[in-house]
Amino acid sequence: MPAGSQADPPSGDSAPAADPLPGAPGEDGRECVFCNVAVQPPALLEMARVRLVPDKYPLFAGHLLIITREHLACLGAAPAETLAEVERMAALARRFIGEAYGRPFTWENGVAGQSVFHAHLHVIPGPEVALPAPRAGDGSAPVAGWGEVGAWYREHGPYHYAESGEDRRVIEPDGELIWKMRASLGAAARLRFVDGRFERATTPADVAEVARRWEAWPGRRA
Repeated sequence: MPAGSQADPPSGDSAPAADPLPGAPGEDGRECVFCNVAVQPPALLEMARVRLVPDKYPLFAGHLLIITREHLACLGAAPAETLAEVERMAALARRFIGEAYGRPFTWENGVAGQSVFHAHLHVIPGPEVALPAPRAGDGSAPVAGWGEVGAWYREHGPYHYAESGEDRRVIEPDGELIWKMRASLGAAARLRFVDGRFERATTPADVAEVARRWEAWPGRRA
């Protein structure tokens, strides 16, 4: 869930369909849209292993993606060097969103729920998105960092990852919490289901605006 760009819109009040299984990259004859940088908005910042870009089809104004250069299934499958860059990039993205848009919320679909099977992390302004307090049986587990996410992925497979403030959690694909989070994200994004498809409240102008705000943000030079 959130899903951003080409990835999966959240559901509303009703339970969404089960998370799809991944297909082989390119099996439909098309190049991965995250490997093909020409079809994505221009990067705001690039490191050796990851890129920071505005989401092409944002759920929220200010929606950013951190995309790995290497074609990986998810961040749980990424090497330590890549995850170290993800951590640094995400910290910068959260600072930018916090100063330019509002409280940040971070999300990854770790194979579960993806429609673009290429590792990417969503960083969004999420003041209305609630991550409920953890409790036994809610389908989530606290993690201290990406190393623990990777360990969870190797042992259990597909997952979702959520981060709000100091609260970092892995969420089971079909547990109780994931349905609540999908509804919360869909409501916060003001998604509407019209004629069999989700309509978003954002426009292409929001994509251009996030790039403009980034260029004007003094913190990007820090």
